[in-house]
Amino acid sequence: AEAQKRTEIKVEELAEAQKRTEIKVEELVEVQKKSEIVARELAEAQRKTEDKMEKTRQEVGGMSHSIGFSLENQAFKYLPSVLKRDKNIEVKGRLLRKYYVYFDGTEEQIDVYGEGINKDGNKIYIIGEGKSQLGKKDIIKFLKKIERLKKEIKEEIFPLMLTHIVTPEVERFLEEKNISCYFSYEFES
Repeated sequence: AEAQKRTEIKVEELAEAQKRTEIKVEELVEVQKKSEIVARELAEAQRKTEDKMEKTRQEVGGMSHSIGFSLENQAFKYLPSVLKRDKNIEVKGRLLRKYYVYFDGTEEQIDVYGEGINKDGNKIYIIGEGKSQLGKKDIIKFLKKIERLKKEIKEEIFPLMLTHIVTPEVERFLEEKNISCYFSYEFES
């Protein structure tokens, strides 16, 4: 009888422990549900943030393009006289912003494209790139473009870059690579 009584007490204790466990499990289920709701809300907030960041990137990109186009537009107007003065290159026709179509059909934007005559009377292609703030990576990318163009354009190419500002390091790199660089303030009346 005594053993039976102890067993009943243990069973009651186990039943109580089971009830507490069930309550804890229910609490955990509630916490899990709340966590899932919070996770969904965070995912939605993340998606909205990414959408806003993409819109901001597009707006900044648009402004950057506008600034770049403005720089190029100024250059189209003044480069012929600057090139004549500095390099004795006479621009023939107009300088353009265009897409160059390679023999394989691929296209590449060229910020400044034109033809001219160099000081020796030979035909020359003027190929330029405009960047608001010019960096070494921009120059390296431009040089790759020039190399691709040289495979198709058999005449001399005169590479030039347009910018508002460069660091001394970038200026030295331009000189090493023999690329002429013109600044926006050179294109003002």
